[in-house]
Amino acid sequence: MMKKDKIKVLFRHRSMEMGGVEKVILSMLNHLDKEKFEMTVCLNINQGELRDEFPKHVRKVFIANGKEDFSKILSFKNYSWLKEN
Repeated sequence: MMKKDKIKVLFRHRSMEMGGVEKVILSMLNHLDKEKFEMTVCLNINQGELRDEFPKHVRKVFIANGKEDFSKILSFKNYSWLKEN
């Protein structure tokens, strides 16, 4: 019997903030047949509450780090002189 290659599917989205589209993407990833599909998600920005919720069999790539990856030590919000009056 001849082995069939998996169908490669790429999902591209801005980020994984909590929202309807993001929940639909996660639902599809969880319910599509992992034996039939090789799934990859490409995020423009790796940020949002749901960014680490992808199933283990889904490959995640991203173009830029998100706000969660910025240093917690040096933060612009700590400087009152930067705020507009």
